[in-house]
Amino acid sequence: MQRAETPPETTLTSFFVICQSDPFARTLLYSEMPRYYTWNASSKNFQRWKQGDAVPGYLDVRSTDALGRIYTVIQRTMNVSICGCCWYMCVGQRHLRHYGLLMV
Repeated sequence: MQRAETPPETTLTSFFVICQSDPFARTLLYSEMPRYYTWNASSKNFQRWKQGDAVPGYLDVRSTDALGRIYTVIQRTMNVSICGCCWYMCVGQRHLRHYGLLMV
């Protein structure tokens, strides 16, 4: 229960944090993050790419074809509702933008 109330800082929890403050990030799926953001392992958060092609309509947003890694779960191995929500978010549920929604 305590882990659910204060989740560890991961790429997934950082995705929820950035969606709260960044309007562009809210338009993305979790699996699309590496194209526009890079993971900073020391500060454990996503940061926008500083190089790459400008994204029309968004200031200071760049896209790149650089390879990024986002960890996902295989659906058949899921046994708890959080994993199910994570899987749905990764495959196209754009409304999941807050960690608390996974607990519903």
